Amino acid sequence: MLISFGNQQEKNWNTPDKEAGFFFLKSHAENILQLCGYAVGSCVATSTGNNLFAEALAYKANHTDILLLGMINTDITAQFGLDKPVYAAEFNVQALLSHIKTTKTQYKELPKFPGVQRDLALLVDASQQFGQIADVAMKAESKLLKKVGLFDVYKGKNLPDGKKSYGISFLLQDEGKTLNDKQIEKTMERIRQAIERETGATVR
Repeated sequence: MLISFGNQQEKNWNTPDKEAGFFFLKSHAENILQLCGYAVGSCVATSTGNNLFAEALAYKANHTDILLLGMINTDITAQFGLDKPVYAAEFNVQALLSHIKTTKTQYKELPKFPGVQRDLALLVDASQQFGQIADVAMKAESKLLKKVGLFDVYKGKNLPDGKKSYGISFLLQDEGKTLNDKQIEKTMERIRQAIERETGATVR
């Protein structure tokens, strides 16, 4: 298990404190999955929660749970006198070790043409799962869309009741040529329309 608590970066004369939050831990946890041979972009991540986690992302690969990543319930952290959020990544070690044993190392030529990242801020129902949105996006653009990532989740002030905000990144890439602005805009519009139509989300 990985634990993240406190500051990622201490304050100095020209840099403020930077908390080691959810996405700091998420990047390290996903790096471990990649080292174990998983293609993180193809893993299914869904929102969940249990007695340990107030809210978490559950990662599955081939219908097997491999990682639970989220914020520890404040009822638990309060027992230890902790007044700041504590984030944890809990791995299914047995599944990871089994995957390592059966995974052959593969080498892939680096892409000749650069990828392009575009972000969307979406207002979604509080019960909406990120994995559902990622699936819709991938179905809407199976050729150019290489990866869908969740980089921000917000619940609280200035949002309607029963809603939350997702910050989602989309990596577009054509292995045969460099994408131009028109292609990028057309592709993102198709993805946006599919997400809004099938999930009820709206762009903020």
